[in-house]
Amino acid sequence: MSYDVIAKLRTRPGANTSYDNGRKLAEALEIPWAEGAQEHGLEVVKGEPTVSIGVYDIEASAGGGASVMSEAVVGAVALPSWYVSQFTRSSGGDLFVVAVKGDSMEPTLEDGDLVMADKQKRDPRYGGVYVIREDNALLVKRLAPVSQQGAVRVISDNREIYAAVERKADEIDVIGRVVWRGGKL
Repeated sequence: MSYDVIAKLRTRPGANTSYDNGRKLAEALEIPWAEGAQEHGLEVVKGEPTVSIGVYDIEASAGGGASVMSEAVVGAVALPSWYVSQFTRSSGGDLFVVAVKGDSMEPTLEDGDLVMADKQKRDPRYGGVYVIREDNALLVKRLAPVSQQGAVRVISDNREIYAAVERKADEIDVIGRVVWRGGKL
């Protein structure tokens, strides 16, 4: 470990270093170190504030519908607060991540993409892509208001294969608006 790294840690409050350097420093100072230090309540890396977003073990179908048997949080994604604030003002508790299954939202969303939705943004009058529940199926679709009071157009971006349909607002449950997507290049 270089002298510069040690000097930075000693002289700059809030400074951080890599996991490996932290492990080496703990070993040199004879401080106990565990590979899973975070699981034991220790904060290994101090840095920018993050937002923790729950990842659910379900898929939102971009096709015919994915049956929802259970909605269990299987993990979390931690993103820097400044980054999350670029696309939503909501807190981590209002955000969730699910996988996309199917081709009906291509080219916007591909099979296997991850989407983050915001539970605070549930009004389809503003349009956009939403995670919705229809019957017992979880879907990711584009929603647009129609002129009829209380009606919503449910649109697949892959319009060559999937036709848009109109639903009464009480026929669907809007879970949240998609505010971010991630996927394979």
